[in-house]
Amino acid sequence: MKDILIVDDDTSIHVMVGKRLTKAGYQCHFAYNAQQGINILKTRSINLVITDILMPGEGGFSFIESVKADKVITKIPMIVISSLPANFLEAEGKKVGGVDYVTKPIDFDKLESLVFLNISNHHTIPDDGLDDLELRRKKQKVINKIAESSKSENQAIVANVLVNAILQFMGAENVSFWVKLGDAAAEEGKMMKLAHAGVFGYELPMDEIEIHSQDALSELMHNKRGVLVNNAFRSGRVINEGWAKEIGLICEAVFPVFDVHEKVFLMGSNIDYAKQNVFGVIVIHKSQLMTEPEFDIMDKLVKQMSAILAHVYRMELKKEKKGTWDNLLD
Repeated sequence: MKDILIVDDDTSIHVMVGKRLTKAGYQCHFAYNAQQGINILKTRSINLVITDILMPGEGGFSFIESVKADKVITKIPMIVISSLPANFLEAEGKKVGGVDYVTKPIDFDKLESLVFLNISNHHTIPDDGLDDLELRRKKQKVINKIAESSKSENQAIVANVLVNAILQFMGAENVSFWVKLGDAAAEEGKMMKLAHAGVFGYELPMDEIEIHSQDALSELMHNKRGVLVNNAFRSGRVINEGWAKEIGLICEAVFPVFDVHEKVFLMGSNIDYAKQNVFGVIVIHKSQLMTEPEFDIMDKLVKQMSAILAHVYRMELKKEKKGTWDNLLD
């Protein structure tokens, strides 16, 4: 369970925000001013802070600045709730390093979404056995890009940021993100392309994926494990095999995207992915071979992003009552 600190001099905000976030699965702590907030931050393990701006004593932005200057708690994400104008909150937020904000009266759907996205951005799946610190740093950079784009709650934007970030991260020629159109369609080896990115000359022409090998389909949908093929010309387990061979991309790596619900994700890092549904795949094509450490860190990245991708879908569907991925989840 993740711990949220709510700093506001208004008891009704404690009650309303606390009730909503407790129902969502968070443990809430409360402070009436900045100093009380600091007391809690320095004595408890807090995952995120929600703060008002206009409070007796030290104001909200001064409080944020103080927290960010403390090297022990500086990375704790913070969200502002205030009745002040949005343009003022955005401008002042940038001065203290950038914070998300929700104006009063509070849009609780937006607030809950920002809480989840900020916490998921700071949640990591351990990189056990990975000694390459530069690779870890690049992985976190990708996660930051996806988490930031996800605040738009626009699945098309998030999907495009995702494939472009992975393209650069992996030094690939082509990256694509596909979603299944239902279990029956997946069994027939067909999926819909949601987004793709490719360097010049390696653009993916088709909008529908054909899985030429039932082994590949089985591993992805049933075994729920990624697949690395370093000779895509001979393996017989390759997605879009003819295209990859024709264009000379010897390496293919495919990663399942899981329907991880927010509450499951927030329970901790020990998620049993074998029990989660798969609603899509990320396919990477390279002209260079991929090492196991590269594959493993990409696998962890996709698992971490799965909850965010599923969350963005749910938020857009909730707003519009429809979406590109209708009936894919739950």
